Amino acid sequence: MTDSAAPTLLVVTGDYDILQRVRAILQEDGVSVQPGYSHLDALYLLNMQTFDGAFIDASVRDRRTDEATFAVLGRMAPELRCIVYAPANGASIENTEVTDHQVLLSSLDDRALRRAYRQLFAPDSAVEGGETSLLQDAYDAPAGESWTAEEVHAFLTLSRSLTEVLDLTEVLNRVVTAARDLTGAEEGMILLPDGDSDQLYLRARVGIDSETARNFRVRTQDTLAGWVFSSGQPSLIGRSGPQKVKTEYFVKSLLYVPILLKGKPIGVLGVNNKTRDDTFQSRQQDLLMSLAAYAAIAIENARIHGQSIKRAREMKALVDAGEQLNQSLELDHALLATVQQMVRLVNVNDAMLFELDDGGATISLRARCRRLMWRSTRCPMIDPESRPLLRAALRSGSVRVLSASSGEEGALLAAQGAAEMMIIPIRSGERELGVLLAYATHARFSAQMTGPDRLRHVLQIVHEVVGELARGRERSAHQIARAAEDINAELDADWVELGLMQEGGLIALQASVGVSVWMDTPPLTLALESFPDLQNTLQMQAVMNVHRGDDHAPPSARALLDFAGTNMLLGLPLMQRGSPIGMIMFGDSEHDHYFSPREIDLARAIAGQAAAAVDNARLYYELQESLAELRATQNRLIQTERLSAMGELAAAVAHQINNPLTTILSDGQLLLERTPEASPEAESLAAIVRAGKRAKGVVRRLLGAVRTSDTTALELIDVPGTIDETVALLRSHIAKAGIRLSVVLPEGPVEAVRAVPGELDDVWLNLLLNAHDALAGRRGAEMGIALEAHPERRLLEISVWDNGIGIPPEYLESIFKPFFTTKAPGEGTGLGLHIARQAVEHAGGTLRVESAPDRGARFIIELPTVGKG
Repeated sequence: MTDSAAPTLLVVTGDYDILQRVRAILQEDGVSVQPGYSHLDALYLLNMQTFDGAFIDASVRDRRTDEATFAVLGRMAPELRCIVYAPANGASIENTEVTDHQVLLSSLDDRALRRAYRQLFAPDSAVEGGETSLLQDAYDAPAGESWTAEEVHAFLTLSRSLTEVLDLTEVLNRVVTAARDLTGAEEGMILLPDGDSDQLYLRARVGIDSETARNFRVRTQDTLAGWVFSSGQPSLIGRSGPQKVKTEYFVKSLLYVPILLKGKPIGVLGVNNKTRDDTFQSRQQDLLMSLAAYAAIAIENARIHGQSIKRAREMKALVDAGEQLNQSLELDHALLATVQQMVRLVNVNDAMLFELDDGGATISLRARCRRLMWRSTRCPMIDPESRPLLRAALRSGSVRVLSASSGEEGALLAAQGAAEMMIIPIRSGERELGVLLAYATHARFSAQMTGPDRLRHVLQIVHEVVGELARGRERSAHQIARAAEDINAELDADWVELGLMQEGGLIALQASVGVSVWMDTPPLTLALESFPDLQNTLQMQAVMNVHRGDDHAPPSARALLDFAGTNMLLGLPLMQRGSPIGMIMFGDSEHDHYFSPREIDLARAIAGQAAAAVDNARLYYELQESLAELRATQNRLIQTERLSAMGELAAAVAHQINNPLTTILSDGQLLLERTPEASPEAESLAAIVRAGKRAKGVVRRLLGAVRTSDTTALELIDVPGTIDETVALLRSHIAKAGIRLSVVLPEGPVEAVRAVPGELDDVWLNLLLNAHDALAGRRGAEMGIALEAHPERRLLEISVWDNGIGIPPEYLESIFKPFFTTKAPGEGTGLGLHIARQAVEHAGGTLRVESAPDRGARFIIELPTVGKG
């Protein structure tokens, strides 16, 4: 390249935006850009034209061999100076050799590209600032220990590259690669401390296989790397026999140096020779110490950059969480959104929302979102031998549903706030692998037992997760949570738990994932006087921050940790207008330490938003309840007016009916007295008199039903006799409709009940006529009435049933209301069942209904008895 001619640069990239970016940045240097859009373009242009250098996108490859284009050009034209663009999140070049005439570029900003360009084409201008002092230090070193030109060049290249990237992973990878290259070692590693334990873990590596790296952790006590980290001093060991780096991992020679930031160790940089006999020298130790100094600054810069990005994301997440919390005013939706956003924002795997009630004496769990994953050493255990129903399901290999009413095991469900649990055994042939437990806060599983496709899909998901765990390839918490969420959606469950069989027959829980809301009966209510730490949190508006490893944690906090199944808990009060309205708790099952100040700040922020959202939803809920009560009151007033009008109408009707009834009864009685008993007309006249009396009684009771008070005295009533009389009246009517009638009455006498005379007759009449109407035109129509005595309970139970179309579920709450009817206009008043219930209640009894679509209906009356009839 001469001063008189503009340098020509071959730019090989398939991304037009990258081409334009390079052209714009290097325009000031008078660079002429020739584009090549593929691997073949690059080869063709190099054969046809001479270039001063090249800019090559590392993602461009030879489609036949999948080899990177920059590596191919490095062999074809070894003297061609090249800038290789390999962003941290782009194409991997880990196993591809970079030549001396190639410079790696990870960021395409103006400064980075110009520095890379001038490093290749004007190297004298690239040595400036801190790099000059590095050269001076190198050349001022004692005789025999000065750095080679290659080492200085490597440091210069590394220092430039580290200023280009702010991604921590990329910084660590570049440092560990430089460490191996500078020392000629077989393996290089960077160990960083784990905040949850006294261990260092492998954060970056080169030359170490993936299987070894997977569980590469060393203790900070009683290990060489731990000593380097604790003391801040390097360690160089040569030919003194195999050195144990960690359990069952030996090397022939090693060199470890601390990574110091302001004199404080933040990690360990090390190199090993595992198979070679080469030993490390003090000069290589100095090289590594200098590299560690550069690394410390780059790591800190990357961490600061990462924290700023993280905080920006947290602020955005907080804004998004606020929007989600205020999307709905429905209380259950608000509770659901609150716990979900708590988990997402604070990055925990358990969140619970408690409501303060009983005048501030107790708190009750109202909502929970769990993404719990347990490490193998801390899994909660289930003993199937102590739970017979669970054991039976596992041994039979069949799916079963357990309800909260199922004895002691059902009580365990109720304590967790579940109405049902579906037990799905996980098997491989005859071998028991584990179990999937699906929970629902309201009964809904029974209808799904006939859905094999659903269960088959669920088992497929479960076997995939179990297979990964069994092979030791532990899935990430995110993957397991996603799989569990798919299962919840498939089964319509609120949460699921996955357990694996252990030696000895115990089941180790691996995960518990789901979201649940309790609007009615909460699964956990805590008396604050028994939990002084919670009481203090609410009264003092303080923070409860405990973890299982804290020897000074109070017993009540440990009880909460056990209930939640977590190792850490953070509790904050929910405040509204200066007063506590509840409490939120954040939990973590994978780590064991105090929550950090930053996490507490985030928790406080979401707590403030959650309190406002829940309070708004609560006010809306109470407003809806008030409106519903107001509507009910208005309906009652309307019904009262209608009943009052009906009373007036009944009085007028009674007056009009009573006069002809009097004539019928008096003449019928007179004729009956004059007719011999053996005469055929006597029976008909008796029936006329009985019907007239019944009609008169109906009019009287109609008046009583619509009046606000009824002074009719209760009398002892023989219930079987009233049923016999009513059935005799309707039997022929029922038979004409082709309906089979069943009547079941006790053979002997039963205890009597107290009721208004004639009212129970009306009850049987109404219920039997309704059953008759429900069976109109139905084949195989059957109906019946049965009486069963329960002397031990001093109770009579009467049931009236039919096998008709049944009552729609949405009507079950309304059928006993006055004037409610599903019949066509003119065919029913809607008063029959209302009057029937009133009559039963007058007698001190109850009337209820059981029905399902196409399975008929059964009305059940229970009447208290008072003596023998």
